[in-house]
Amino acid sequence: MIKFQLMSVVGLSMTLFACGGSGNDSESASTAGGFPTETPKETFIKGIAGTAWVKDCFLINSSYLTIPDTNSLTITINIKASLESVTTVQAYAGPVCDHHTIGTRLTFTTQLEITDKIISEEGIETYGLNTVFIESPDLTELPPSYSLIYHNSERLYYGIGSGSNAGESNETRHSSISLDNYFLKVEN
Repeated sequence: MIKFQLMSVVGLSMTLFACGGSGNDSESASTAGGFPTETPKETFIKGIAGTAWVKDCFLINSSYLTIPDTNSLTITINIKASLESVTTVQAYAGPVCDHHTIGTRLTFTTQLEITDKIISEEGIETYGLNTVFIESPDLTELPPSYSLIYHNSERLYYGIGSGSNAGESNETRHSSISLDNYFLKVEN
Protein backbone atom coordinates (compact mmCIF):
# COMPACT_ATOMS: atom_id res chain seq x y z
CA MET A 1 0.00 0.00 0.00
CA ILE A 2 2.82 2.40 0.87
CA LYS A 3 4.50 1.81 -2.52
CA PHE A 4 1.21 2.46 -4.32
CA GLN A 5 0.77 5.70 -2.41
CA LEU A 6 4.36 6.69 -3.14
CA MET A 7 3.68 6.00 -6.82
CA SER A 8 1.03 8.71 -6.66
CA VAL A 9 3.74 11.05 -5.38
CA VAL A 10 6.06 9.84 -8.16
CA GLY A 11 3.33 10.58 -10.69
CA LEU A 12 2.91 14.01 -9.17
CA SER A 13 6.68 14.50 -9.15
CA MET A 14 6.91 13.62 -12.81
CA THR A 15 3.98 15.88 -13.54
CA LEU A 16 5.75 18.69 -11.73
CA PHE A 17 9.29 17.75 -12.71
CA ALA A 18 9.24 15.88 -16.04
CA CYS A 19 12.58 15.55 -17.92
CA GLY A 20 13.72 16.17 -21.52
CA GLY A 21 14.22 13.92 -24.53
CA SER A 22 14.75 13.63 -28.24
CA GLY A 23 12.53 14.26 -31.18
CA ASN A 24 12.36 15.91 -34.57
CA ASP A 25 12.62 19.65 -34.65
CA SER A 26 10.65 21.75 -37.07
CA GLU A 27 13.62 24.11 -37.21
CA SER A 28 15.97 23.31 -40.05
CA ALA A 29 19.71 23.14 -39.52
CA SER A 30 21.55 26.08 -40.99
CA THR A 31 24.95 25.94 -42.58
CA ALA A 32 28.05 27.97 -41.91
CA GLY A 33 30.70 27.81 -44.62
CA GLY A 34 28.97 24.76 -46.12
CA PHE A 35 29.06 22.85 -42.81
CA PRO A 36 25.83 22.09 -40.96
CA THR A 37 25.42 23.74 -37.60
CA GLU A 38 23.22 22.62 -34.72
CA THR A 39 19.71 23.88 -34.27
CA PRO A 40 18.91 25.48 -30.91
CA LYS A 41 16.94 22.32 -30.04
CA GLU A 42 19.96 20.09 -30.75
CA THR A 43 22.11 22.35 -28.58
CA PHE A 44 19.51 22.15 -25.80
CA ILE A 45 19.39 18.35 -25.99
CA LYS A 46 23.20 18.12 -25.87
CA GLY A 47 23.11 20.35 -22.79
CA ILE A 48 20.96 17.91 -20.81
CA ALA A 49 22.05 14.53 -22.26
CA GLY A 50 24.51 12.64 -20.06
CA THR A 51 23.79 14.80 -17.01
CA ALA A 52 22.53 14.27 -13.46
CA TRP A 53 20.22 16.54 -11.46
CA VAL A 54 18.91 16.64 -7.89
CA LYS A 55 16.13 18.40 -6.03
CA ASP A 56 17.32 17.79 -2.49
CA CYS A 57 15.19 17.47 0.61
CA PHE A 58 12.09 19.48 -0.19
CA LEU A 59 8.89 19.55 1.81
CA ILE A 60 5.82 18.06 0.18
CA ASN A 61 2.51 19.85 0.21
CA SER A 62 0.40 17.57 2.42
CA SER A 63 -2.63 17.99 0.15
CA TYR A 64 -0.73 15.97 -2.48
CA LEU A 65 0.65 13.39 -0.11
CA THR A 66 -1.14 10.32 1.14
CA ILE A 67 1.89 8.40 2.41
CA PRO A 68 1.85 8.16 6.20
CA ASP A 69 4.83 9.72 7.97
CA THR A 70 6.38 11.19 4.80
CA ASN A 71 7.03 14.90 4.83
CA SER A 72 9.90 15.43 2.40
CA LEU A 73 11.50 13.97 -0.71
CA THR A 74 14.78 14.00 -2.57
CA ILE A 75 14.54 13.37 -6.32
CA THR A 76 17.61 12.49 -8.37
CA ILE A 77 17.45 12.33 -12.18
CA ASN A 78 20.13 10.81 -14.41
CA ILE A 79 19.61 11.59 -18.09
CA LYS A 80 21.56 9.24 -20.33
CA ALA A 81 22.95 10.20 -23.73
CA SER A 82 20.00 8.32 -25.29
CA LEU A 83 17.67 10.59 -23.26
CA GLU A 84 16.49 7.65 -21.24
CA SER A 85 16.05 8.97 -17.72
CA VAL A 86 16.49 7.08 -14.45
CA THR A 87 14.75 8.82 -11.56
CA THR A 88 15.12 7.93 -7.88
CA VAL A 89 12.65 9.25 -5.33
CA GLN A 90 13.70 8.98 -1.69
CA ALA A 91 10.98 9.63 0.91
CA TYR A 92 11.80 10.87 4.41
CA ALA A 93 9.62 10.56 7.52
CA GLY A 94 10.21 14.09 8.69
CA PRO A 95 10.93 17.57 7.41
CA VAL A 96 14.67 16.93 7.81
CA CYS A 97 16.28 14.54 5.33
CA ASP A 98 18.75 12.31 7.11
CA HIS A 99 19.54 8.62 7.13
CA HIS A 100 17.58 8.15 10.37
CA THR A 101 14.29 9.17 8.73
CA ILE A 102 14.61 7.31 5.40
CA GLY A 103 11.36 5.81 4.20
CA THR A 104 10.46 4.25 0.87
CA ARG A 105 12.85 4.57 -2.08
CA LEU A 106 11.63 4.13 -5.66
CA THR A 107 13.50 4.10 -8.95
CA PHE A 108 11.83 4.29 -12.33
CA THR A 109 12.92 4.72 -15.95
CA THR A 110 11.39 6.98 -18.58
CA GLN A 111 12.06 7.83 -22.21
CA LEU A 112 12.13 11.54 -22.88
CA GLU A 113 11.19 13.43 -26.00
CA ILE A 114 11.83 17.11 -26.60
CA THR A 115 9.29 18.74 -28.91
CA ASP A 116 9.07 22.23 -30.41
CA LYS A 117 9.70 25.53 -28.64
CA ILE A 118 6.84 26.74 -26.46
CA ILE A 119 6.53 30.10 -24.72
CA SER A 120 5.34 29.55 -21.13
CA GLU A 121 2.62 31.64 -19.49
CA GLU A 122 5.45 33.62 -17.86
CA GLY A 123 7.01 34.42 -21.27
CA ILE A 124 9.92 31.97 -20.88
CA GLU A 125 11.12 30.21 -24.04
CA THR A 126 10.92 26.48 -23.22
CA TYR A 127 10.64 23.22 -25.10
CA GLY A 128 7.77 20.78 -24.94
CA LEU A 129 8.56 17.61 -23.02
CA ASN A 130 6.85 14.26 -23.47
CA THR A 131 7.71 11.58 -20.91
CA VAL A 132 6.87 7.89 -21.41
CA PHE A 133 7.37 5.46 -18.53
CA ILE A 134 9.45 2.39 -19.42
CA GLU A 135 9.86 0.74 -16.05
CA SER A 136 8.39 1.57 -12.67
CA PRO A 137 8.23 -0.08 -9.24
CA ASP A 138 5.92 -3.08 -9.02
CA LEU A 139 5.44 -2.71 -12.79
CA THR A 140 2.83 -0.05 -12.15
CA GLU A 141 1.76 1.42 -15.47
CA LEU A 142 1.86 5.19 -15.45
CA PRO A 143 0.46 7.31 -18.27
CA PRO A 144 2.71 9.56 -20.36
CA SER A 145 3.09 13.12 -19.18
CA TYR A 146 3.22 16.29 -21.26
CA SER A 147 5.13 19.18 -19.80
CA LEU A 148 7.71 21.88 -20.47
CA ILE A 149 11.46 21.88 -19.89
CA TYR A 150 13.87 24.76 -19.52
CA HIS A 151 17.63 24.59 -18.90
CA ASN A 152 19.69 27.49 -17.62
CA SER A 153 23.30 26.55 -16.92
CA GLU A 154 23.33 24.60 -13.64
CA ARG A 155 19.55 24.55 -13.20
CA LEU A 156 16.86 22.44 -14.85
CA TYR A 157 13.21 23.51 -14.69
CA TYR A 158 10.04 21.58 -15.50
CA GLY A 159 6.54 22.71 -16.28
CA ILE A 160 3.86 22.77 -13.61
CA GLY A 161 0.15 22.16 -13.90
CA SER A 162 -2.12 25.16 -13.96
CA GLY A 163 -5.87 25.27 -14.50
CA SER A 164 -6.88 22.83 -17.22
CA ASN A 165 -3.23 22.21 -18.15
CA ALA A 166 -2.73 19.04 -16.09
CA GLY A 167 -0.20 17.46 -18.48
CA GLU A 168 -2.35 14.44 -19.33
CA SER A 169 -2.27 14.99 -23.11
CA ASN A 170 -0.61 17.16 -25.71
CA GLU A 171 -3.68 19.42 -25.62
CA THR A 172 -3.46 19.79 -21.82
CA ARG A 173 0.35 20.17 -21.70
CA HIS A 174 1.67 22.16 -18.76
CA SER A 175 1.94 25.80 -19.75
CA SER A 176 3.66 27.35 -16.74
CA ILE A 177 7.22 27.31 -15.35
CA SER A 178 8.25 28.35 -11.84
CA LEU A 179 11.79 29.70 -11.64
CA ASP A 180 11.66 29.01 -7.89
CA ASN A 181 11.26 25.26 -8.56
CA TYR A 182 14.36 23.65 -10.07
CA PHE A 183 16.86 20.80 -10.02
CA LEU A 184 20.58 21.50 -9.54
CA LYS A 185 23.19 19.87 -11.75
CA VAL A 186 25.43 17.35 -9.96
CA GLU A 187 28.42 15.30 -11.03
CA ASN A 188 27.33 12.20 -12.91
